Amino acid sequence: MDSMDAMKELQVDPDIGAVVVGWDPNFSYSRIVYASICLRELPGCVLVATNTDCADHIGGGRMMPGTGGLVRAVEVAAGTTAVNVAKGGEWLLPYLCRTYNLDPSRTAIIGDRMDTDILLGRQGGLFTCLPLTGVTTLERLQSLPPSERPNVVVGSVAKLAGLP
Repeated sequence: MDSMDAMKELQVDPDIGAVVVGWDPNFSYSRIVYASICLRELPGCVLVATNTDCADHIGGGRMMPGTGGLVRAVEVAAGTTAVNVAKGGEWLLPYLCRTYNLDPSRTAIIGDRMDTDILLGRQGGLFTCLPLTGVTTLERLQSLPPSERPNVVVGSVAKLAGLP
C-alpha cells in the first residue's frame, strides 16, 4: 500500500475476529492501516497484545523499542484498547491459576521487568523475585517506593540455583 487510493480500496478478510500485535521487525504503516480498518469495520473484532513492553535489551547496553509501541500505534489508529494477554495484563494470571490449579499464595514469579513480571506478581498476590541481570537496573529499583518493589532482589537467576 503505497498510496491513499490503495488504502481506500483495501479489502479486508471479513472472517477476521481479532488483530494480534506482537514483536514484529517488519511492522509497518501498511499493517497499522489494515489492522485499524479491521478493528473499526469488522463487528466484534478484538485487538490482542502479546505484551506491552516499552523497550527490550538488544545487547551491548542498547535498548530497542518493545512491542508496547506497536500496540499503542494500533490502539490509537483504531480508537480502541488492546486486551493484554501477557504478564501485567488482567487475563494471564487467572488463566494460569485456573488451568494449572495454582494457589497464588504458594506461587512465585521470577522476572527481570518491574512493569510486567513483578506487576503480574503484585496484581495476583504472588511472591516476587527480581534478578538484576535483565531490564530493571538497581538504580530504577531504588527509585521506586517500597510498596512497588519485589519481595526479593538477587544478583542473577544463577544465584537462585546456587550457580557461580
